Amino acid sequence: MTISMFLNERMDDLPYRLVNDALFKIFFARDVGIEFLKHFLSACLKIPMSALRNVKVLNPELTGEQVQEKSVILDILIELADGRKIQVEIQVAHHKWFKHRVIYQNAQLITEQMERGDKSYFLSQRISLVLTDFEMFTDDSGQFHHQFIWRDEQGQVFSDVTSIHVVELPKVPILTDSAEVDWYRLFQAKTPEELQEISKKSEVMRKAVSHLEYILTDDNSRQLAEARAHYLRLENDLRASGFDEGFELGEEQATVRERERAIAEKIEIAREGFNNGLPFPIVQMMTRLEDSTLLEIQAEVAQ
Repeated sequence: MTISMFLNERMDDLPYRLVNDALFKIFFARDVGIEFLKHFLSACLKIPMSALRNVKVLNPELTGEQVQEKSVILDILIELADGRKIQVEIQVAHHKWFKHRVIYQNAQLITEQMERGDKSYFLSQRISLVLTDFEMFTDDSGQFHHQFIWRDEQGQVFSDVTSIHVVELPKVPILTDSAEVDWYRLFQAKTPEELQEISKKSEVMRKAVSHLEYILTDDNSRQLAEARAHYLRLENDLRASGFDEGFELGEEQATVRERERAIAEKIEIAREGFNNGLPFPIVQMMTRLEDSTLLEIQAEVAQ
């Protein structure tokens, strides 16, 4: 399905945006997507394309089990020919310890280089690039935050071995024209009309939009994106409600309430999935409910 076909169907919104982390990984991590990943990294991190010639994606896999795991982070880990590594991820919802997690992940990329007893202390650069679908900082002017971990009082970089780059997508200046902003617009695009405008920006963006359209019309990709969206909504609801109840009921009671609520939410997701015609294996993957429970729900919906 092309843009014109999306428009002809008068679709108000795209089925999923590229900020869906499952869709994000499908788009960038394999095959022709790696070429788009190079253009994106070059535009965003100002890395010359020549340095990205032999990019290797170290974790291109995306399975049905991953999209529903509570602790999984659907990032993309890239290794450059010179040994540098870049971790790229999308974050849709803000959580209390999110900044700490970003720092921890970056630190892991640093410490993995050292073996016990190694006193050389030679470290290759490790870069974390995080795109958030929410506003993370309070300032209105800083749309892009490229932060090195250590700075002295004069603001001079102590070392560039480790750095964290945060892009708050809601703050991206829409009226600014650049290759970097074009990519951020693609992440934020919600309608076929927006995709059409982005495709006019350059030949690279035209091909990127075409690639995204192909993925959005692929059944397996859509099912993975849908499963991930359902699971993240469930996780965010449970996280918010469980945190508040923990103070009133105590940790043990809150855990029991979370478990009961989780089962109820999963049953509702299964009912909605069957109502929308999703096949049994996909609903099973989305909910991890027992087969007997799913069969009862399926029979109830069919009546």
